[in-house]
Formats: sequence, structure tokens, C-alpha cells
Amino acid sequence: MSQSATVPSVRRAGRLIKRLMNFLPEGWVDTKEQGREALRRTIEEGMVERVRGHLEDSRSRGLRDRRNGSFRRHLVTGLGDIELADPRTPSDQRSSTKRWAAPFTRRTQ
Repeated sequence: MSQSATVPSVRRAGRLIKRLMNFLPEGWVDTKEQGREALRRTIEEGMVERVRGHLEDSRSRGLRDRRNGSFRRHLVTGLGDIELADPRTPSDQRSSTKRWAAPFTRRTQ
């Protein structure tokens, strides 16, 4: 029996391509997942810094303010859906996610 590198039909070729595209060898890491995690950390760190700056500014003006927890927010990016912890303070009602994450929300084609 001779071995061939051709596929007998277009349908089988399509199935083979789909299988190969979803193949991730054992021990390899999904780069998209790593990218989403790095982007999530970067955005969350920026939002925490923004809240920290807001609190320092409030203190310097003699206003009392504090951290008031955070809420979960989903952000759709070119790497996929990212769930963020959006920090908040009682006096800062503006969403930090919208300002901080705007450059990352674009989807790639």
C-alpha cells in the first residue's frame, strides 16, 4: 500500500484542517489564554492606580473617601472575553473600565 499526502475529498480536507487547528500538543500553553490573562492584569492594575490617585487627590483636598469594593465587568477584545474587577469609591461614580479599557476593546478581523 502506497502512502500519500493527499486527501481524497474536500470534505475530509476540511475536517482535517479543523482538527489540526484545534490541536495543542501536551505541555504547550494556549497563547490566547495567556494574552487574555496578561491584558486583564494590565487593565486591572491601571484601574487600581486610578482609584489610588483619586483617593490621594480627595485626601489632599480634605475630602473623606474610601474604597468601596469592586464589581465584575466583561470586556470583549480581539483575544476574547475578559472578566475584570472594576474598583469603585463612593464619590467616584464614573466607571474606570470605560476609560481604561477603551483601547483594548477593538476587535481584530
